[in-house]
Amino acid sequence: MKKYLLKKTALILLATLLISFSYINTVNAQITPTYAEWVVDGKSISLEKAYKEGITTPQKLSLKLHFDKSLLKKYSQEQLKFEFKWFYYYVTQKEFMDSYTVSYNANTSSSDKTFTTLSSRGNIRHGWWEVQVVSKADGQIIKFGDISRFQIYVN
Repeated sequence: MKKYLLKKTALILLATLLISFSYINTVNAQITPTYAEWVVDGKSISLEKAYKEGITTPQKLSLKLHFDKSLLKKYSQEQLKFEFKWFYYYVTQKEFMDSYTVSYNANTSSSDKTFTTLSSRGNIRHGWWEVQVVSKADGQIIKFGDISRFQIYVN
């Protein structure tokens, strides 16, 4: 019985460590945005406000990232693609909803110094949503400040 409890405790510790490392061991993308915001039915809202206060159910929800064009020059056109992964949180689990890949296009840049990219969704349900953005340049998750999982609560 004692060996069984020891094995069970060891497995629980191992599982806890693996779960922890899945969050800690995330390498962040080399490409980082200079600014990030939510766009709710055409109106900008800060990440902090969206996370703390939530929003009312929109017709369209977008995550918008701004990049410094001068930092993007060292990457090829093929590398400058961003995959936006949308997740919805159910009571007990997170479910992958869909994914959109957005490419860098100098002709659609918002200014001479900034490149802006966004991913949008309609049919937004009440609850917690999360978007992760993966840089195709290095296959890593984009991080803005200390945020790598962009979350928002829909009332």
